[in-house]
Amino acid sequence: MEKIVKQWVNLPKNEKFSEGEITLARCGTVSVKLTFATDNFPLTYFVKVVPVGSENVVYSEGEQARNRNFNLPEEIMGVANNETEIVEGIQLPAAGGNQYKIEVKDENGKKVATEEAVFEVQRKLYYQVIVMDDTNDSAPSDTRSLATMEAEYLRHFITLARKGAEKRIPYIKTVILDGNDSNESYFDEQIAAAFRFDSDFNKLEFAAVFVDYIATMADYKYQAEVVIGEKPNPRCVWDEVEVKISDTKELLWHGMDDKHDRVKKWFKSGQVVYTDLKGVITTYIIKREDIDISGRRFCSYGGYAQVKIKIDTALKALLQKQGGQLTFTILVNIVSDCSGGLNWAYKGVKIIALAKRDWWESTRASERELTWIHEVGHRFGMVAYGDKNYPTNSKFRYRPTLPDAPSTLYGENSGVNDCGHAGAHCNNGADYNISDKTWSGRPGCIMFGADNIESRHAPKSYCSECAPIVRKLDLSRI
Repeated sequence: MEKIVKQWVNLPKNEKFSEGEITLARCGTVSVKLTFATDNFPLTYFVKVVPVGSENVVYSEGEQARNRNFNLPEEIMGVANNETEIVEGIQLPAAGGNQYKIEVKDENGKKVATEEAVFEVQRKLYYQVIVMDDTNDSAPSDTRSLATMEAEYLRHFITLARKGAEKRIPYIKTVILDGNDSNESYFDEQIAAAFRFDSDFNKLEFAAVFVDYIATMADYKYQAEVVIGEKPNPRCVWDEVEVKISDTKELLWHGMDDKHDRVKKWFKSGQVVYTDLKGVITTYIIKREDIDISGRRFCSYGGYAQVKIKIDTALKALLQKQGGQLTFTILVNIVSDCSGGLNWAYKGVKIIALAKRDWWESTRASERELTWIHEVGHRFGMVAYGDKNYPTNSKFRYRPTLPDAPSTLYGENSGVNDCGHAGAHCNNGADYNISDKTWSGRPGCIMFGADNIESRHAPKSYCSECAPIVRKLDLSRI
């Protein structure tokens, strides 16, 4: 039985990558030793890489044309002047799990003896854990999530190895993305300062960062009109002490940052406008000290959609009018989006951040496991769409080094087929209704754009269309 030799094709030939079963010879390109049973030198020979077995994934012609690492290497012709000859620099195709033999013949087509082995393609990447320095959290790292992530990618011949000691950065309750008061740049700077990998590991590593919340702040206008003497507006009620205004559509920016809460960051400005029966307008400006959060919370740790305004003498005079209309307008900051995880890059550091809470609820370990696998998939290039070209789209640009897209791809053309999610995803098992912008069905792939459709959760594995693509990925070019 022929020996299986694992070749880690994306690792440079550097002793720093030699550990365990990985030797310098098993990094990057293959070298073979040829033995010639003749003294008739010089002797011309030909070296060819030949696929073995029926389990190899096969690259399309388009894929091979776009990325040289998707191709079998060209046949090598050499001239031997001695009984033994070393042939170096044989680059196997990038696909994990594919198996190959090295076939050598002389100029007459006669097979030359080689070291008998079947080379199996493997890939390896490294990550470093970074956590918030939260003194209230004794166990900030979710090792179960990372172990599940490692196990899933090992199935696709990708070894993910934790490297270096756990690093800590200053505590930030919420990583605030694009929008009002973003602290993303500060967060990125802290990671870049903490993240330390040898330069030889360039392109082979990423930072796995644990945070509390990842959210986006946005402006919103609460407004309620009350025609005095007519049926009251259910979103605006008052008694002798305060006015309560609710809007169950949007949830206020509260509980995301303790400092923000202390200064009522959720409140921007507000006014009450009274218009009498003759059209004369009186305006009352709502003072910050007179407004506060009210009503029930919709989630375990927050999620409020009602405010209360203290009634002073001037406001009371408007509320006691016998005719006309009152218009309450309050400009607020809301949570426009909350994310379980994201991946991006900053100053060459590839970052994957996972939130422990989402929309004021603690995420379950199973959800975090799914998020890690999903976001790492994005880091590698999933869902691939190397055969599609959108040169005018700067966010999701043409990426020819990737494999072809699956038939289940959506979201790679920003602003055209997003279907409610940002970035390239897989809709295997799910259907999108364009008219009402809702999903139905049961998501069948880890690369679906959300964890679930109602109570139907996405799996922690790749679907039959995406799994072969994960194997095809060229991890030397991510």
